[in-house]
Amino acid sequence: VGGFSCWTGNMFESSDKFVPHGATGVLKSTASLFFGFIGFDEVCCMASKAKNPSRTMPRALIGTLMGAATISGLAQMAL
Repeated sequence: VGGFSCWTGNMFESSDKFVPHGATGVLKSTASLFFGFIGFDEVCCMASKAKNPSRTMPRALIGTLMGAATISGLAQMAL
């Protein structure tokens, strides 16, 4: 938010300013942020402490994906 308040030019005047790397750049960065946000590493590291990892791990991964997708979708709808 602070970055937008300091911006002096009109970033929407051309697509070169708003999206300099095109749709591919948007998709790559969105995927990176999404998977970095949900943190698969933390879920998988906790498998060693689970009592029944063959049952718990799929549930944890699916729950993490669904939760992150829900939060991401709500954030996108808010914009």
